[in-house]
Parts: sequence; C-alpha cells; structure tokens
Amino acid sequence: MLRICAIVLVFCFVASACPFVKSYEVEPVVAQCSGWGSGYVSQVVTCNFDSLAYCELFIGASPGKGKYQLEVWDYLNGQRVALSEPVAASREYHWLQFKQWQSTGIFVKGRKYEFRFKRGSDDSINCYYQDGNPYPKKYGWMEVDSDSEPEKDLACRVYGRMNTVDSTYWGVNPGFNDWDSPEFLLKWVALAETAGVGMARCPIPWTWRQPDSSAQLFDFTGPDIAHEYIHDSACCEVLGNLSLCPKWVSTRVDSVVGNIMYWSENCAPRNLFEDIDSDSNYWARFSEATVKHFGNNVHTWEIWNEPNDNCTTNVLGVDGWWRRSNSGYYGTDTTLRGLCSLYVRLCYVANSAIKIVRFHENDRVLIGSLARVNDSSAIQSLVMGKTWLRTFYEIATGPWNLGVFWDGVSVHPYQNRPGLDPDGFEADAETLRAIMRAHGHDGELWITEMGWDTSNLLQQANDVCETFVCAKASEALPAGGYDRMCWYNFRDFGWHCGLLDSAMNVKRPSFYAFKQAGSSLTGQRFTRRVLLGDQRDDLVRVYEFEDLASPRRMWVGWKNGSTRPDGGSVGVEIPVRADALAAESLAYDTQTPAFEVRPGLDGWLSLGLNERPIFVREIGSPKRPDLVVDSVKVAPEEPKVGKVMTVRAWVRNIGNRETPEGLQTRVDFYLNGKLIGSDQSVRPIRPGETKCFESGWNEVMPEMRGSGLFSAKVNQDQRYVELEMDNNAGYAHGEIR
Repeated sequence: MLRICAIVLVFCFVASACPFVKSYEVEPVVAQCSGWGSGYVSQVVTCNFDSLAYCELFIGASPGKGKYQLEVWDYLNGQRVALSEPVAASREYHWLQFKQWQSTGIFVKGRKYEFRFKRGSDDSINCYYQDGNPYPKKYGWMEVDSDSEPEKDLACRVYGRMNTVDSTYWGVNPGFNDWDSPEFLLKWVALAETAGVGMARCPIPWTWRQPDSSAQLFDFTGPDIAHEYIHDSACCEVLGNLSLCPKWVSTRVDSVVGNIMYWSENCAPRNLFEDIDSDSNYWARFSEATVKHFGNNVHTWEIWNEPNDNCTTNVLGVDGWWRRSNSGYYGTDTTLRGLCSLYVRLCYVANSAIKIVRFHENDRVLIGSLARVNDSSAIQSLVMGKTWLRTFYEIATGPWNLGVFWDGVSVHPYQNRPGLDPDGFEADAETLRAIMRAHGHDGELWITEMGWDTSNLLQQANDVCETFVCAKASEALPAGGYDRMCWYNFRDFGWHCGLLDSAMNVKRPSFYAFKQAGSSLTGQRFTRRVLLGDQRDDLVRVYEFEDLASPRRMWVGWKNGSTRPDGGSVGVEIPVRADALAAESLAYDTQTPAFEVRPGLDGWLSLGLNERPIFVREIGSPKRPDLVVDSVKVAPEEPKVGKVMTVRAWVRNIGNRETPEGLQTRVDFYLNGKLIGSDQSVRPIRPGETKCFESGWNEVMPEMRGSGLFSAKVNQDQRYVELEMDNNAGYAHGEIR
C-alpha cells in the first residue's frame, strides 16, 4: 500500500507551445509516495487524441539502477496498446520522458486508458501526486498495484496528436433531386470541386426505389445518377441516408398529400419484427439491396432522418413520424418508449442487413439523426435529442439485450439564435457523449446537418467557418466532441440555407467562406484553443493548428456573435514563434482580404477580433528564446530554522534567439507550492548561455521546517514568447531542520 509523506497540492495549468494536444497534466507540489517494489503506479486517462505522442512522469528519489518503463492499457478490455522503451533516470526530482513506443493497438477517443509506470530490478518508484482529484473523476483517477485511489491524480503529463484535417471533413447535404438534368448535375460537380466539398450526405429514399408492391426489383436510377456525379465525378465520400417508407408497406395508409403530418412515408414499415432473413421483412430487403447495389463506394450509412421530430403531440389527427399509425399496427404503446422501440428495431434490422453483405461487415452505421439536443422550445412537437438517444440506449442495452450494435450517432444541433453559440454547440456534444459513455460506447459522433438561413448573408458566412472550426476543435475536449460535419445545404433546397441559390447561379458569401476555410485547414492538425485567462475567453475564440509539412502554426480567431452589442472589437494576444506572418480575413467574395501583422519584440501578436473570422499564419522560421532550468540547489544542504538559506536556479537558453532586450526575465521560487521568493534580470540571455538566479533568506521561518519540494519556474508570466513553455521548471528536494 501507499506510504504518504505529505499532501499539500495545487493543480496548475501551464501554457504550452508544443504541437500536441495536452490530454492530461498534474504537476508535482509536495505529495510523495513510494514503496511498491516490483509493482506499479498508474493514472487512468480519458483519451482525447488520435495517437500518443509522448508521456512524462515526475519522479522523486530514484535509488537503484532499475530503468523506468511505461505500459498503456485499455482500461475496459484489459488489452495493452503501447509499451515504451526502458528509460534511465539521469537525475532525481524531474520530469522523465517516454517517447519511444512499441504500439500493439490503437487509441480511440472517449475510451479510458491506464498509463502504468514501473521499474526494473525490483526498484521502487518514488512519485508525486495531487489529492482532491484535480483531473475530474469521471475522466480518470490514480491507481497503485490495481488498487484505485479515486481521490488522487498522479503527477504526470500525457500528450497526443490529432489526425490532420482531410478533405472529407468538409461535407454538405447536396440539395438536388433525382430528376435534375445531367447539365444541372455537371454544374453541381464543378461548383463542388471549386468549393472543396469532400463528402456528401446522400438521401436514398425507399419511397422512390420501390413505389408499389408489384415492383420486384428496386429502381436505383435516381441515386445512381446522383452517385455517379457525387462520387465518381466530384470524388466525394458518400454518406448514404436510408429513410422514407413507401405507402404500400407503411404502417399508415391514409396518407394525405400536401400535409407532412399525414405522410405515410414518415412512418415505420410493416413487418419490422419478421425474421431479418425473411422476404417479408421489407425494410431488411431494401437495406440489403441498397448496400449491394452501391458496392464498394459507400461504407457509411445513416438510418432515417430526425425520428424525434413531430412525435409528441396528442392533438387528434396530428401524428407525424411515429404516432397514430404505429400504435394502430404494433399495439397500443404510444409512449415515448414505445415509439422509440420501433426506431431501435428499425436500426437493428438495417444494421444486420447491411453487415451481412460481403465486404460491408465493417461498415459504419449511424443511428439517431437527432433534431437538436438540449432544446425543443423552437419546435413544440420535438422530443429533445438527448431524451430520445438516452431512451434508445436504454432499450437496446436493457430489456432487448441487443447491446450497442451500431457504430456511431448522428445529430443536427441546430441553434435557435442568429449566429453560432460555441458554448452551446460544445454542450450539445458533451451531453450526447455523456449518454454514450454511460452505456460503454465510444463510437463516433457526426453532425449530418447544421446550418443557418440566408436572412443575414455575412453572418451565415461567418457561421460556416466558425462551426466547422469549432466542430474540429471539439474532438480534443475532455468530454469529447464531433467527428464529422455536413453543412445544410450546398444549394437552396426546400429551406433557404444554401451556399448557393437554388439555380446555382449565385455564389453566396458562405460559398467563399466554405472554400477558404476548407483550403486553409485541410492538411493542418489541431493543437489547442488559445485561452487568454480572463473574461475575454467568453467573448472570443482563437484556435491553433499546425502545418505538418513545416513546424509553422496557423490561428483562426473571431469574436462570438452578439457578445458586444456596441459592435466593438475585442483585443487579444497570440504567442507566435516567427516574425514573418501572413493574415487575411474570411472571404465573402472572390477577393480574400489580406492585411499586415507583426508581433512585438516580446513575440506577442496583438489583434482586434470582430465577428468576421481571421486567419494568421507563420511564414517564417520559428526564432525565439527557450529557457530551461538545468538545476536547482539549496545552500546549505541541510538548512536550519533561524539560519541563512539560499536557493539557486541555473537557467539556460536552448532557443535560437536571445531574450528580448529590456524585458525582465524572472524566476519564482517555491517550497511545497508556496511562493517564497523571486529573482529577475533584464540583461538578455543569449542562445547557449546559462545564468544563475537566486533568492536568499537571512532567517528561515519556523513554518518552513520539514521535508519539502523546492521548485524554480522561469518566465511563467510569459513576458515574452518562447519556443516551448512546458520545460520552464526545475526541482530539488530539501529538508529544513
């Protein structure tokens, strides 16, 4: 069991310039525990990255010669996914880094992993941790030799990489009909290629594939034409949406033309509960035939569209997607649970029929297609998406004992306000992810519809850029986020939300915004949201990306809509590592407005953000100082209360530029997390130069008595920008008698 020397802990966030997502960070302050022998200490972490970059463990005393090793285990299934090369500790009380890996599995965002540290030669581990669970308990906790310590978190760091943004991330709902002319579709292809569309959500309505019971073969003529132009000509990835029920097989036969509330095609089909292999399970046969027909070109399928819409009203004669027709055919259960049960069965049948087709066993099946998440006020007949999804999981994993048979969830997180509310957008993702995690599901979450109307064309253009950027960045949130997104619509089609007018003759500002955002971010890798640390974080968003072809960064930033009614801008500072920069505002037409920016001598770039997003890129090579604390020493070695004591820190510049002339370099000294002194210098520190900073006491105070961790942190107020900021501290252990 643990032997604990002391616990006085504070959780610190440190600004980082490294090109990785910092998944987990707990810093050492004073708690020291040891005594495992050949056992191990570990931290459970919820993954928010696509691949592991490296990990650091803060080690204390390191007697013996045993090397340290890190194993990463899937916490739920007990499979090891990564093993580090053994690492020797060159000194005590420092961050020990694990960078060389043997991968034996893959990392999945949203899944919990155990980072398990141990040593060879039966040497014990001396480590630090924080009490009080600073890393939220729902995301992870510390363990020692398989014994959970739910109120503690290990002093370590975990860094991950996000995948690059590829062209298929830029999805749309196409907005055309089966009967559109070839000339019209060719025009669509040319415009889609110009805009950079990489994915299209294509409806494959059953109503038109098998309009009557006499049809022995499915008619895929319309989808074939659409598929030919979307997949083959425009080279878009296709998301197939299976929906709409022919009247002859619907559970509602009294369809009324012109009134969507009475359409038979919006209701569940008959014979859903027949054996899936049976010819009379019409939905299974349609699903299977569709997959076989489109062959190897479609491997992602969405089941139905917004089943939670129009299913709550009890007004006589007003039914909608899942109401009177279903209760009349399948029984009398008209509760939400009864109606959702039909949708569970619909999805189960489709999933089974799709995956029995050869080469489609691993196809991605999305359920939900939820209209909204936390808000139903705008549509009175709407069941909130979170309620519908929770009910779906409870039915499938509960009495029906089907387990989580689907691969992911799709959602339409429309917002009942002008302009994007990024906090609400992220909250919707967190709500759905929490429901998924509660049932052991770490599948993907897709936005298959999202958009705003064209009542304010410039605002719609801003929304296109902001929504795609926020969706991509949300993947790295601890709670998880969205994996893909499709804008609704590419052209006006029923609703006026298109990037183009219905005739595709007018390119709206949102068309140019979509094109610019896509071309700017494709090939980039998200690294972090830049937080300012004050109330401005509620007013603006600034996101950082990295170009994999070079070590250069790009930032996308804007002021959130309606946050400043006076229309004023919000000033922000961005830490840039290069002097040469390029900047441009979001394009509203064929002209992309560029403007000149230059950082100050301190490396901070000052900008005024308004509702129109801007893009800032480094075009020069990074040139900044980079300070590290090589060592910290206490003199005398065993200081005494009432006597003189001095703490020194040797700071070295490992960067490629000297610290700025006239700007103060400050070192703060701490004992057990409490500030005890500081030292500063305005003289530049040249690359390769080492400078000693010190703080002394003529009389050590009684309250400082005991065993403790001394630390020295340089430039922690970031008076100037460095190449890295995670290497700015040094440590030493001391005993004050």
